[in-house]
Amino acid sequence: MRQKIKETNNDLYIFNTYGGFEAEQEYNECEYSIFHLPLASDIDGMVMISNNMDSISRLTPIIETCRERKIPCISVEMDIPGVHFIGTDNYSAMEAIVEHLVTVHGCRTFNYVGGPSDHIENCQRKQAFCDVLSKHGIVVEEARIRDYDFSRNAGKQAFLDFDQAGMALPDAVVCANDNMAIGYMDMMESRGLCVPKDTIVTGFDNLFESKCHDPGIASVGRSKENLGEISIEQILGMIDGKDYPRCVFAPFEFQADESCGCSACVEKNIIIKRKMSSTFYQNQQIRWRMNLIQKRLLACQTVMELNKTIYEQMQDTDIRKFAILLNEDEYLQYFTPEAEKKKRVDFFSEKMRVLFQAQSGRGVISSGRLETVQLIPQNFCTSESDVFIFMPLHLNGIKYVYCVLGDQIDYIENENLFYWISMMNLVVDNVRQNISIRLLNNKLSRMYMQDAMPGQHLFLHPLRRG
Repeated sequence: MRQKIKETNNDLYIFNTYGGFEAEQEYNECEYSIFHLPLASDIDGMVMISNNMDSISRLTPIIETCRERKIPCISVEMDIPGVHFIGTDNYSAMEAIVEHLVTVHGCRTFNYVGGPSDHIENCQRKQAFCDVLSKHGIVVEEARIRDYDFSRNAGKQAFLDFDQAGMALPDAVVCANDNMAIGYMDMMESRGLCVPKDTIVTGFDNLFESKCHDPGIASVGRSKENLGEISIEQILGMIDGKDYPRCVFAPFEFQADESCGCSACVEKNIIIKRKMSSTFYQNQQIRWRMNLIQKRLLACQTVMELNKTIYEQMQDTDIRKFAILLNEDEYLQYFTPEAEKKKRVDFFSEKMRVLFQAQSGRGVISSGRLETVQLIPQNFCTSESDVFIFMPLHLNGIKYVYCVLGDQIDYIENENLFYWISMMNLVVDNVRQNISIRLLNNKLSRMYMQDAMPGQHLFLHPLRRG
């Protein structure tokens, strides 16, 4: 996506969240609120990578708004009725896996470990699984088909459930994604069982982790580069009034591996494991540096002190553009009953306070307002193609609104973005608490009670953070 955007000299705004199937509902509510932000602006087109959402209902208001405003919209990897779709053919991909297990490895008994029962990707994969078995005259046993979520813990639970029913070791266990396959295999290993000797296990997604797992997991690889390139090419075309087929499938590749008894990928996996080891040590250095930065930021008592410290600490990172924008009323009114009622409302006021902004050594601005329709500080934009990442700021159900990073897609890919935003949530909340306590102490300092008997004035003691 980034490459295609730069080639066409357009701007790409990425609204990134860490909600999902395993997160608590309150956390998801706060994370997904960021998706309302682009609708407060004059966007030209929207590409939604929607298959990792905990519920498709979260996208409904966004899709409806896009239709009302005639904003071109594409859904990637989730086929939503009435929306242009670009993605992997889940049915054909799962069909390739099961065909391989039946025709190459001679498997006749199968377990299926699925995702959420109403998730369209899981439904398509499960249907392909059943159809291939029926095609080869293999009875589809309902007791051997179970739906969970797409997490590793779900894979572990699946093993325990099948084991309790005496069905944990069929010829093959087909998992609806790699995370569940890893969880199932980890639980087998804890029982002294071996893949593929005791049973074959397959995944789906061909994650980096699945190739580094021992044994490597047979899986289907999504063509992320093709998906990104096709999505940007078509959304730009749709903005210009071009028509495209409603559904477009990107190529996929089934990769047999050690977990199904094939060894063709062993040498390739060794290279991947070396690369992952190198990436791991690089990330360790980055996260060690972030821990030091967090320690220094948590010592800040005021907004001005926080701004100065963030700016100083940014010099030790490769982050060159960063801004924090707040709904000031929400930020400072946490202790009032009204704020408690409002804290879960998805809204963005017409103006935001710029708590902090800095870029490439040009200084810090710690005050001022921003029209929400602008989304980013105006001086962040250049005459060239820009890429910005937007992330929600929240803690314990309180939404402070959002922050912006300039062109740090690498932080998404290596997962360091999660650590950065988690740190910012903590330090922004820490300063908010310090400000709130100072405001309360100022009130308390003006309050006193008079004891009727000795006629003495009793002053209330100031609050301190525990």
